[in-house]
Amino acid sequence: MSGDTFPEKLLEENLRCRVIYYSCVNPSTIADLNQAWGYSPTYLYQENAIDRLEDSGIIEVEEDGGKKIIESSYDKLFVEGNIEKGMDNINQLILQEFLIHSKGFHPSRGAERDREDMLSMARGNLEEELEQNLVAMEFSWDDYSKLVTLWQNELFKETFFSLDILTALFGDRKDELPQNPLDHLFRLTAGIVNVIGRSREERGLMVPPGLTYRVEPIIVPAHRLLDKRRSDESDHSEFASRMNDVYSIFRSKFHEDRFNHDFLKDFSDLAMRRPRDRKFSDLFDKYRGSDRFTNPFS
Repeated sequence: MSGDTFPEKLLEENLRCRVIYYSCVNPSTIADLNQAWGYSPTYLYQENAIDRLEDSGIIEVEEDGGKKIIESSYDKLFVEGNIEKGMDNINQLILQEFLIHSKGFHPSRGAERDREDMLSMARGNLEEELEQNLVAMEFSWDDYSKLVTLWQNELFKETFFSLDILTALFGDRKDELPQNPLDHLFRLTAGIVNVIGRSREERGLMVPPGLTYRVEPIIVPAHRLLDKRRSDESDHSEFASRMNDVYSIFRSKFHEDRFNHDFLKDFSDLAMRRPRDRKFSDLFDKYRGSDRFTNPFS
């Protein structure tokens, strides 16, 4: 595999490959995966999934007493090209979620091309205050590099990319595993930040649902795993330091008042829109669906 690529397309096209890669970031056997996910003994061997992953360079398979132990290459996630793609994906999701809250945008309605046109048009076409709020929430390279630093921490990997955590998060919804694991790591981290914020009674912190997992199902196993490593003071201290840095970033970006822009409060702006704003506003209306407000001045 090229040093600057990650085989995202393979994971997108083949659910078996995706499940195996995610499940073996911490080494596991196929028997472990079958038990955890409820698969039949032969399912994950089909479609040459293991061979294809091994050929792509993102897993290694070793024999041990007649068992095949699979370990996914976690480091390959952090090659330069994939990190940039991960940051772009997150900023695109932030834009989409922002439009849902501020403009009543419904991305599930309409053609995919219209959706992409909408997201493209939105940048630089929002009211000044909304544009400033959006820019404040988007991730710069400095911001994203702190996330990557946390994700590369061995204690984070062992704790939050364990097979127990994966099955607790996804259960029978394995098809929802993202094609790029960096997207998974972002939503997982956002969920952890939300839980920490609630426990600290942090006022005003709000990471929108579209950017985060509900991580309540993983708190008990995650606590158990972290508690086992509490005695490793240097490892735990490094993990906690990186988590604090990331928590500070989320707290500074995701203020409740930045996201809660009810588009109905902007009725007068929409009703009295200028002709040059018409195309942009009409496209927003399309995504509001059949229950949207009908402008009498259209």
